[in-house]
This record gives sequence, C-alpha cells and structure tokens, in this order.
Amino acid sequence: MKNKLVGFSVIFLLLTLFSCKSNPSGSIDDKINDTEGLLFDEFGQFNKAIAEQLVQLYIKRVDSLPKDSLTADYLFKAADVSVNLGNSARTLVLLNRFSREYPKHEQAPISLFLKAFVYETQMNDTAQARLTYEEFLFRYPESDFAEDAHSAIDNIGKSPEDLIREFESKNK
Repeated sequence: MKNKLVGFSVIFLLLTLFSCKSNPSGSIDDKINDTEGLLFDEFGQFNKAIAEQLVQLYIKRVDSLPKDSLTADYLFKAADVSVNLGNSARTLVLLNRFSREYPKHEQAPISLFLKAFVYETQMNDTAQARLTYEEFLFRYPESDFAEDAHSAIDNIGKSPEDLIREFESKNK
C-alpha cells in the first residue's frame, strides 16, 4: 500500500511539474503580442524595423506549430505585414503558401486579392496582376473585393493622367 502511495505521489508530482511547464507556443505568442503593440509609435507611425521582426516571429510561429488552430491566422498576418514592408518576393511566397495550405480559410479570398495587388503595385507585372485578379473574380465572385478587382482590371496599366482624363470625361 505504501509503495502504491509513493508511486502515486511521484506520478502526481511529475504530472504537476509537466503541467506547469510553459506552453511552447506561449513564449512566442507573448513575443508576438508584445511586438504587435510596438508596430506603431505614439504618433501612429509604422515602424519598419519592428514590422520586420514581427514577420519573422509570425513565420517562426507558423513553422514551429503547423497544426495549431491559429497558424493560418499568423501566416496571413505575416503576409499582410510583409505587403506593407514592400518585400514583394517574400509576400508572394507567404501568400502562395497560405493559398496552398489553407484554401478554405476565411482569409483565402483576401489572400488572392493581395497577391494580385502585389503583382500590380509592387512588381509592376500587369499581365500577372490581371490574371490573378481574374482568378480572384472566378473563384470569389461574391467577395466584398469583387468590385475592387473589376476596377483594378479596368485600370491596369493606365497612367495617373489617363485615369484623371477618364474620370473627368465621365463627370461631364
């Protein structure tokens, strides 16, 4: 009886120690939360150095816990922040990964739209932008961004002066 009690006490102690051990995602999630809080300064200015750190943290979190329920959200956030840093090559890698790994996620339409946006505005690849906007409209015709995609297709490759002339002629 005493041996069973000692054995139970040891098992209980081990279970207690292991349950108190911090969650492996907890520390990186804490770093992410802290870093997100620093992304904008007190004047609302975007901090590119902090944003770069944040993208790296998101990617580390995604790679370390690929099956976690929050992983898709962190991957999307990494791509979103990367867009704002102007790192188009990395952004496209992240968006392609998101589309491949989470095709049914609620952010999938926005992910594809962002991909077209990057091709158009950051890479000046109007042909690929048009194809991607068209794919977006084919796959998500009812999306909140469908009108924006149609407008982007209509205006791809036009200079600001052309757009102004068109706008003025429509308003006459």
